[in-house]
Amino acid sequence: FYPPHPLYNHYHLIKELARLQNNFSYDSSKHLMLVAIKSTSSEEPSKDNGGGENFGDIIAFCDIDARPPKARDANTPPRPYFSDLAVGMKWRRQGIASSMIVASEVIVEKWQESEMYLRVEASNEAALLMYAGLGYEFVEHPYFGVKDTTMLLRRNLVLKNKDKEGDLSSSTSTSCALPL
Repeated sequence: FYPPHPLYNHYHLIKELARLQNNFSYDSSKHLMLVAIKSTSSEEPSKDNGGGENFGDIIAFCDIDARPPKARDANTPPRPYFSDLAVGMKWRRQGIASSMIVASEVIVEKWQESEMYLRVEASNEAALLMYAGLGYEFVEHPYFGVKDTTMLLRRNLVLKNKDKEGDLSSSTSTSCALPL
């Protein structure tokens, strides 16, 4: 999401491709991507996804991963890990990012995990305020914030959903209503 220095552009592209390939190449029982979609009204033209189903505009997405990492190196974040949160420009400052985080926390709790981690750019004051308001706290790490410009944050979750029915551990997709 951040433009790399032109000198290292190819390196960053290959590194990101390797990261994405690593995300989808093994057990997906504790890995989900959440997508927020603006529903289309009957007056609005709808989009066909190629399979005959109609969807509205994608307004946000994020990724949650509680799988054990294949390889452990200094820049591997602890799990479960929330990442790749993106909200469309015209949808920002409406609570969508917070709703995506809360929906992710509910899923992580259903996976019987007691905490969730994320990284944020240290200079992103708006995001830091949002995460702090949701109960995330800074965690010291030997790589994040030392060898890059991000901060590692963690929130301890209360396993309030462990007795509820509905196991999301084998889901390939999930949906939740977001306030718009």
